[in-house]
Amino acid sequence: NGEAPRARLVVTCRRPEDLQAIWPGYDYAGYESNSQAYHPIKFGDFSDTEFTELVRTNLSSALQTRLLRGESRMTVSSSSSSTDPFDMRAKPPLDDELVSALKDPTLWRAFYELNEPQKVAALDGDLDTKKLMGQSVVNRFCRKVAARRHWRSDDIASLLTQIARGLAQLGMPPYTERQWQDTGTAAGANLDRIKPLFDEADSGGLIIRPDRKSQWRWRHSYVEGFLKHSDGILQ
Repeated sequence: NGEAPRARLVVTCRRPEDLQAIWPGYDYAGYESNSQAYHPIKFGDFSDTEFTELVRTNLSSALQTRLLRGESRMTVSSSSSSTDPFDMRAKPPLDDELVSALKDPTLWRAFYELNEPQKVAALDGDLDTKKLMGQSVVNRFCRKVAARRHWRSDDIASLLTQIARGLAQLGMPPYTERQWQDTGTAAGANLDRIKPLFDEADSGGLIIRPDRKSQWRWRHSYVEGFLKHSDGILQ
């Protein structure tokens, strides 16, 4: 009748087909009902406009300059007497890979949780800070999977670590789902744990499959780098 509904139900899911499988689609009398149709809204990476707004509203002016204007890295010049860590000198450009990766909400959160000097180091391409961000992403992933699957977080982290190390010995990505399974099996895990973990990594953004087929790669080098050098214990 054109009136706004008295209430709206918002349901979040990782795959549209998960909702389609349980959505009623029928009214109380058993007839198909358009009134129960749902309107999907897909959430993905931040658009350029959204990312710009995010940077402007959440970061310091110095960091805004680097991310939005492509300024040189903010490091103290060896010939400068300044102790300001944000003193801008003629240095190599910031880490373009990170700037692009920050449009992923998960990695943005890891970056945002760093303190200011760590954010500067991340933009400079500091490897230790990259691993710290990778650790944050992995920890969050493991805890979410543990809550959903009722597995132990440390067991998930340990298996991911062993899979990442085993795959690194096979060479450069892309890898196949079969290689994920074989590497997990070699680590002593059962398929009833290995296959669901692959699905979680896929839907959770830990890995990407460009063609939606068997080949995949780690979405961010920060995650892969952390896993290959991790002891498999959450911090």
